[in-house]
Amino acid sequence: MRSLITIMNRFTPFTHRPGLPMLLPGTSYLVEAFPTLLKISTNHKSYHLSFSLTGPIEGFTTLQNQEKDRIEIFGRAKEGFFLFYLQEINGSLRLILRRGVEVKGEIDDAPFSLTHKDSLEIAVGRSLALKKQERLSFGCHKKLDFAKVENRFELQELLPLLFFLGQKYPFTKEVLPLKEEREFKEAIQLYFNHLLVPELEDKKFLGLTRRALPEKTSKEEILASMASSIRALFFRESEEEIYLLPELWSSLPSGRFIGIESSWGEFALDWTKHKLRRLHFTATKDGLLTINWPKEIVSYRLKRHLKEKGVVKERGEKLLVKAGTTYLLDRFEK
Repeated sequence: MRSLITIMNRFTPFTHRPGLPMLLPGTSYLVEAFPTLLKISTNHKSYHLSFSLTGPIEGFTTLQNQEKDRIEIFGRAKEGFFLFYLQEINGSLRLILRRGVEVKGEIDDAPFSLTHKDSLEIAVGRSLALKKQERLSFGCHKKLDFAKVENRFELQELLPLLFFLGQKYPFTKEVLPLKEEREFKEAIQLYFNHLLVPELEDKKFLGLTRRALPEKTSKEEILASMASSIRALFFRESEEEIYLLPELWSSLPSGRFIGIESSWGEFALDWTKHKLRRLHFTATKDGLLTINWPKEIVSYRLKRHLKEKGVVKERGEKLLVKAGTTYLLDRFEK
């Protein structure tokens, strides 16, 4: 059965500011897009692409499409509307002219020409084979114009973006363990710059103390560690137990967390007014599952089908689950 708990948010932050650095999702490529210039850099090499477009460029926008793992660059030059995709395809970094008339330019002084749907290979890299991503939302549906996101500096907007982006990088170690709301706010200010770009050095000079990172920590490890810390606020598991909403802050009264992958199966949950509302999961193995509920819950209803009346379960009861079966839990009582 498909979960009834869904999230409509799409994680596509954007900017109208030329040259604002951002990561190509799932890669180490740092991208700076201008109306007639594209800079791409890694730790080892950089590339410069110039375009023969005539300004002024109207509506110039660079969008980090975390859903499709690409960067989209678009606007309207005197020659007409243009839309570029920058993405990694089968280990090859490519620039694709998705819409627009012929565009000529140079890449590191070598000329190139792109017509509609043509692509240009920039570099050969490596593709990351990642699992299906989990999704988090706190019901914030504002447009993700990053200049405004930065000014608002609301964790309800920033945590879902950082969580979704951070999952695209392999988690190897906890380099930035966080738990308290204040810790997350300071970490985002201290370790991230521009459009969600992790930084190894202090480049803002805010007068805040940076904790020492483990030796040889990479920028990608900062992102992955941030995602791990965010996840642990809402879901944790051990060999035979799962923990639901173990660190729910008062500033996050409602939210949804879906596609949660665990050793017991896939979970989805939502909460409102600081109270767990629904939990859905499909078991992937047989066994007795212990659920550590938020402390105020004493009982709930368990169903296996939507039209089923269900049975009332007490807080301390273990759940006997069977692989392939979907469970729907609701009516949580204090």
